[in-house]
Amino acid sequence: MATRKLYALLVGINEYERPLIPDLKGTDKDVEQVEQYLQDTYQETFDLEIKILKDKAATRGNIIKEIEQHLGKAEADDVALFFFAGHGSWQRRHQVFDAFNTIKTEKTLVCHDSRTSKVHDLSEMELLVLFDYVGRNKADVIVIIDACHAMKFESQRGQTIRSFEGLDQARKVEHYLYDTTVAANKFHYYKQLLKYKGIKNIPAPTYVGFYACDRTEYAEENEHGGWFTQGFLQGLKSNKTPQTYFQTYHAILSEMLDYEIDQIPVLEGCNGFDVNRIFITGGSSNKKIKRFKITKDRTKIEYSIQFGAQLGFPCDLEHSISFNLFSKKDSTEVLGTGEVQFIGMKDSPIHLSLPATKYADTYWAELLKFDITAMPIGFIGAQEDLDALNEGIEHQDIQQLIFVANVGDCRFNLEWEEGADCYRLYEKDRPVCILEFEKKSISNAALLSLLITNLERLNQWRSTIELSNPKARITSKDLVLKFNTPKIEDTKAVQCVYSKGGSEIQTDLKTANSIPQKEYTKILLECKDNEVIDYEVGITNSSFSEAYYIACLLISADYGVIPLDFNIPLPVRETLDNIIDPNYSSLLISHDQDTNITNYLKVIITKDKLPSMEGFMLSELNLEQKLEDQLKLRLVAPERIRMFDWQTLDLAFCLKRKA
Repeated sequence: MATRKLYALLVGINEYERPLIPDLKGTDKDVEQVEQYLQDTYQETFDLEIKILKDKAATRGNIIKEIEQHLGKAEADDVALFFFAGHGSWQRRHQVFDAFNTIKTEKTLVCHDSRTSKVHDLSEMELLVLFDYVGRNKADVIVIIDACHAMKFESQRGQTIRSFEGLDQARKVEHYLYDTTVAANKFHYYKQLLKYKGIKNIPAPTYVGFYACDRTEYAEENEHGGWFTQGFLQGLKSNKTPQTYFQTYHAILSEMLDYEIDQIPVLEGCNGFDVNRIFITGGSSNKKIKRFKITKDRTKIEYSIQFGAQLGFPCDLEHSISFNLFSKKDSTEVLGTGEVQFIGMKDSPIHLSLPATKYADTYWAELLKFDITAMPIGFIGAQEDLDALNEGIEHQDIQQLIFVANVGDCRFNLEWEEGADCYRLYEKDRPVCILEFEKKSISNAALLSLLITNLERLNQWRSTIELSNPKARITSKDLVLKFNTPKIEDTKAVQCVYSKGGSEIQTDLKTANSIPQKEYTKILLECKDNEVIDYEVGITNSSFSEAYYIACLLISADYGVIPLDFNIPLPVRETLDNIIDPNYSSLLISHDQDTNITNYLKVIITKDKLPSMEGFMLSELNLEQKLEDQLKLRLVAPERIRMFDWQTLDLAFCLKRKA
């Protein structure tokens, strides 16, 4: 008889008490299928204790009660699993939490009786408290949520989405885990803390989370249930050998790429949860542990980790990034913890928490908390090459990629071409010039590692076009980009897109330029014939006290990252009319297939000079020889820099051919 217990709380809400909240149709199927999977798979391994809350039973009070009283019974070596299918939403975060999170909103789960008289959603700040309590005895805590994240969504016809409009007004602090729905509950967490000089910290539970999508997408459902739940279960069933949590995420992602939706799941590991153990059973895996070096500044008692924005830190800036600390790269004894204070360009300052009074010059760090949204790359070629690529990923410090056989909706595809006798990278059926290499290269471990590194960096720029630094002291609203064309006749051909009142507005450049200090977010060039339009980009510093330096890069799927210039002075209250190198200041449509190509101008604003632009470069890789040349260059590591105060502004250039 099994001695370990698996406590599961499965919540599915199709019907909502408040009439304004639209009902759903598939959450009951999700709950039934998850329950059946747990019974079929773990009946002999665990004593199963499964509780289900559906519709009217899934009130805010009942969900909190069962998390506390049912999942809270889990002891060491047990598993506590929380599954939720229903509407997700958001609310304004109370200002008392500003010290712990720079994001002004927080995610919420919409309960059956949410937003009726004196009943709130179940917020992420409350779930942190509950999950911390559930895991107090060192049980494994698993969270699976098939609902939208906290974002302002616009309704779309033909979709059934699991999202409801958010609340732009913060609730009172005493209403966190302390309202009429939980009057008999012992969790008065935040109200009790307020009695003692305010909130000094918030719980940091250890758990792993699988979520239906990121903050910019919809969680959708059909007649069979939620797309994410279907992909989750199919991913678990697709491989009969035990999978780690990380491998499970990749399996889910691979399944969902075949679905007729644009929805990428998210994996989150929090506060030391080891995602390299086997899913649910927690068995050990032979997966290599990744660690990063932490060094002390020579002149100060300050430490920084040798990773940053330029080199692809795998971070969602909404969350903190924390580590366990070790004395050596291969040691097992945890000395303490560390937390990143700011995201630097190459190095990031880290605060250490150690019991010892004497600090060493060097430590090794292992990620405790992180988010992963891997980029899938479709693969068309030999199975042994696909296996070699995915095996090569295992040796990377940060696994941001997954190669899949089903190309489906992958943005990039790596395809074998018989005539050319090489692999080529394509973006949505359009060849990308940065990559072409011979089949034999895949068996070369060094070249394979370099190939994956460059693809990961391409993914980093793809996923960080909106990258900013919320902890920077630079006020981005003081800096305004201005787009223009030297020839007046071109101003009608160029369209500008900007946001106003939550909507995107498109107008021609001539009209847009009549709007004072308008910050354009997207430039569209549309024409019928082959055409080149020159452009200029100016930048204004409206600050009364701060002078800056700026650096400019063009980011292109065809040519990677092209540094244009850096350390351009931007004095107080001044405007630079054109910050673009004349050799790159043109928009061009010259090929029939150039129908929707997006490039980006990224402007980096810093308070101090950048010593170099190294780290931004994604070189043009036309031939295998170029890969070999880069491999040699990597042997000499450039001096790392400390750059913490920075901000970015972007312009998207979208080239379109009129029908």
